[in-house]
Amino acid sequence: MRHRGWNFAVKLISPDVLRQYLRFRGFSYGQLARLAGCSKSLIGHLATGERRRTSVDIARAICRELDVPVEALFLPELSTVMRDTAPTPTKKTA
Repeated sequence: MRHRGWNFAVKLISPDVLRQYLRFRGFSYGQLARLAGCSKSLIGHLATGERRRTSVDIARAICRELDVPVEALFLPELSTVMRDTAPTPTKKTA
């Protein structure tokens, strides 16, 4: 069975701006990842533009550690998603 749902995430405005903030604060990808509680590869992918979206919680943590408002790096993004779910079994009565 298919269900339509919503997915709320944030989209990085510019990988260049993220790299500038990293350089200004003196963070490596690994240092920021440890402080923000995410993977080093996520920071690297965001900084190179290979990945543009992440969760709201990760975006907040990144911005908290860089000491910038979330709106300086990320824009909210709401999208629809389709999910396949198994049908629920019906109870048989005797």
